Amino acid sequence: MCEATINFNKLTSVVPTDHAVNYLRLDIYLGVEGAEPYIYSTPWHHKGKPFWVEFIAKKNDTAKALADRLEKTIKSNHMFQVDKDLIKVANDGEGKITLTGATEYQRFRKVTINIFEEAADYDDEVAAMNPNKVQDTDPIALVKFGKNAFGTYSQIIKDLRLPTAANYQWSAIRQVETPIVGATYNQYIIEYHAPANSHPLSVVGGRLDSYTTHVFWVKNDADLVSAWETALKKVGTIIDSDTNAEVSNPGSESHTESELTKRVKTVKG
Repeated sequence: MCEATINFNKLTSVVPTDHAVNYLRLDIYLGVEGAEPYIYSTPWHHKGKPFWVEFIAKKNDTAKALADRLEKTIKSNHMFQVDKDLIKVANDGEGKITLTGATEYQRFRKVTINIFEEAADYDDEVAAMNPNKVQDTDPIALVKFGKNAFGTYSQIIKDLRLPTAANYQWSAIRQVETPIVGATYNQYIIEYHAPANSHPLSVVGGRLDSYTTHVFWVKNDADLVSAWETALKKVGTIIDSDTNAEVSNPGSESHTESELTKRVKTVKG
């Protein structure tokens, strides 16, 4: 999930010194990547959703007091709720607020804090998040960019096995290929190369080759993966597409979440 932090220990300038109150606004723009949920619809070709939270900074406020006030304002007013809470808010109790996306396809495009006078026509920016740099040192920092899942139930039914009537009716032809809820799958790509029976007309005695690609999704169970990769070794060499290295001992590696994006290419020798 995407994640951003607001560290009020590094935003002491928002606390007034010669008057009672400063008025602040938290400005967030939440984008999406790899999905098209309707609640992010805009007049433009990029989907997204803005959020604004206004709160105050009082004279002699501590970083903890500012973080507590912002958290209370957000949660008591359900500021990020659209059908459900789109952003989760956490307070470490020491002046730092953590904002975390609720789904994998969300992206923080903008997080800023602005200050404005009571009768002012416009506000002044105090701090802004760099949406292109993942770090945790700035007052407002993008800690995690966010990464869409690969090989999960949600990704497969979104991109490969669409939940149409043809796929979900009681006598569906490919019912056996329906992914299992909560399961993860490894993708295997088999590239098959064989001489073609037909001959080209442009060259006498010419030969043609045929290339076909076959994709399999195998549930990420140790015994199943081991049996599958052992069978593939009889066909050819298994190459890990992430490392470009040969898989010498099928099923021996434990697959972590990040490794689920691996694709294994089998080429017949």
